[in-house]
Amino acid sequence: MSNILNFLSEEVFAEKMDRQNELLEYLVRLQNGESLPPANYTYAQMQHIVRLGLGASFFPIGAQISVKKGNGTLVFDVVAHNVAIPADTAYSHSMTLMMHNCPYILMFDNKEPNNTDSNRKNYGNNRYAHSAIRQWLNSAANAGSWWSSKHTYDAAPDYANTKDGFMKGIDSEFLAVIGKTKIIVAKNTVTDGGGSETLSDEYFYLPSTTEVGLANENNIAEGALFPYFDSNDKRIKYNASGSAQYYWLRTPGSGDSASVRYVGTSGTLHSNGAYYAFGVAPACNII
Repeated sequence: MSNILNFLSEEVFAEKMDRQNELLEYLVRLQNGESLPPANYTYAQMQHIVRLGLGASFFPIGAQISVKKGNGTLVFDVVAHNVAIPADTAYSHSMTLMMHNCPYILMFDNKEPNNTDSNRKNYGNNRYAHSAIRQWLNSAANAGSWWSSKHTYDAAPDYANTKDGFMKGIDSEFLAVIGKTKIIVAKNTVTDGGGSETLSDEYFYLPSTTEVGLANENNIAEGALFPYFDSNDKRIKYNASGSAQYYWLRTPGSGDSASVRYVGTSGTLHSNGAYYAFGVAPACNII
């Protein structure tokens, strides 16, 4: 087909036609009942399908996507379609991925020795916006470079100088299709005023109690349920040794300044001080 009206450059026109032809090929395969796991697609093709609003047809809940990180591989589950809210309002569709297990065991945030609040002094800070884990998840910087103080009493986590930022070494083609997500986070009622706050710079983020189907902290819906989590069994994750592992959520215990919600080894809800080292199973979105 020629670009008769010349509204687009020949290069852009050819690229658009190639992508439409790819989509037609995928739709024919679906019509014929062919099974095409995510491994059959490039990340750019996945993004194209998601942006067309067809993610759920191609990538069912529970499908897995493997991503190279350095010499290893991260495995993500497809946990939701069009539940997460893209930070960029130009896009309306999303496909939410969450790490299948917990290869990382890290503190949420460190004790703050100079804090006048005794809980935060002794057990760490439960405000996700200020947390060390949030900084680590959204950085590709080297160890010693990704953490910075977010408030007067902030203290570096014990891994600030030993671990590179989480995004370092992840396949660049995968990172290119991960868009920033807008997330809602409850705040504790003791030091942070209660209610919630919205964060919009999240490439990778901890899920909330709402999203994993456990609770609405202080009656606040922190997003919406990821349909993957329809039972306690689906919430159970394992560490590198193969043992069931506690893992952090972003939700604070709303009644104090230090406790953070986490998922226990049986898939149920618990809380503990932010300075403890629990598993990390982040979510992200192809947008």
